[in-house]
Amino acid sequence: MPKKILVAVTMLAIAFSASSCRRHKYHEPSTAADLAANVLDIASEALLKDDGGPKWDELDRRLDALFANNTKEADEAVVILVSFYLGEHECEEVDENLVGRGPRMIPLIERYLHEEPSSLLHEYPRRVKLERETTVGHLAEDLKILQSQAGVRHEEPSKADRKQIPDSFAHPSPQLYELYSWQESNSVWNFCLLPSPSGVNIPVETIFDKNFRITGIDQLEQKFSLLPIGARIIWLPGLTAGQAPNKESSKLALPPSRTVEKVKRSANQHGIQVDLPSPNS
Repeated sequence: MPKKILVAVTMLAIAFSASSCRRHKYHEPSTAADLAANVLDIASEALLKDDGGPKWDELDRRLDALFANNTKEADEAVVILVSFYLGEHECEEVDENLVGRGPRMIPLIERYLHEEPSSLLHEYPRRVKLERETTVGHLAEDLKILQSQAGVRHEEPSKADRKQIPDSFAHPSPQLYELYSWQESNSVWNFCLLPSPSGVNIPVETIFDKNFRITGIDQLEQKFSLLPIGARIIWLPGLTAGQAPNKESSKLALPPSRTVEKVKRSANQHGIQVDLPSPNS
């Protein structure tokens, strides 16, 4: 009988301990990794459903709580989150909050420019991870802003240092691209993605030229990996005023919103910004 009681007490202790751990992680996170994980847990679920429902509301709530936290642990957690994709708007908020915390963030940014939050990167699925080059690009830009705020002179890299900088960072000015989409009778979406260095000006004949056609979402996402980091894509739902229509141009349209968001997430993971014109433009 005493042995049974001892087993029961032990099981209760284990259950209580597990419950305490969960409470610590989700309700009272204390370390930087805990604070970041508290956001990443719900972000991973929200991105899986991608329905704009209660999971996204909870993600916003947890981000707001982190942004209101001014401890050194929260500072580090915000920098850690730059290595992850939380949604386009949410990533922008993280970036804004990081810069808004001021020059005290400089040492943390310099640290995470040279190291990754490896334990968390290994813990979460690919859908919430950003490419390392994308993270470095964001952190480098934030560092430059904060150094300017702190009155730190930005030194241009030497020729020797420049050789070590990836080509994608050697040209800081973003390159502009036009993206068009249309659906064929087999329900497959086709795309045309071409450089547009002087504004929106690609002729309609070029848009529908089979030599430039990208068939399906997978091929489009592969194309993103070939673009320079920092590139900007304007995704147009149709022709602009300066483009002459033809018999095919009426096909131009945007895919369903879920597909649009999927494409934008994929581009973001490669450090590429995708913009859609506002309805009134």
